[in-house]
Amino acid sequence: MNYACPHCGVNLRFKGPIRRPYPGECKFLPTRTYFLCRACETVIVPNGHSVEGSKVIMLPMLIVFAMLQPEFWRWIPATAKNSVAVGLSIIFVACVAYFCWQFHSQTKTWPRWRVANEQELVQLNLKPD
Repeated sequence: MNYACPHCGVNLRFKGPIRRPYPGECKFLPTRTYFLCRACETVIVPNGHSVEGSKVIMLPMLIVFAMLQPEFWRWIPATAKNSVAVGLSIIFVACVAYFCWQFHSQTKTWPRWRVANEQELVQLNLKPD
């Protein structure tokens, strides 16, 4: 992912942006915050990629939870239990590998941050109507 500030180009990967509480929030442990660039203090918002919200990782989790349930193994004949376990393990590893490949190949140049638009600034009470 490209962690540079979209306004000035400073890398925000390791230090990250500054978090400020919304106007009217308490300074200590606020419930809502917004982000500012460390160098230019531009209001920036996270720019999530569609892969980050992907449901591909849910299939491996369902497989693991199913394998942990005793009822899952009752309907499988004793001779086939090892084959089913190996098959589900292979599906699990394939799903995790696919998710990792998809995440790393599609998000290499994706910008992590974007500049807040007018509507978001009004919502933050940082810009008058």
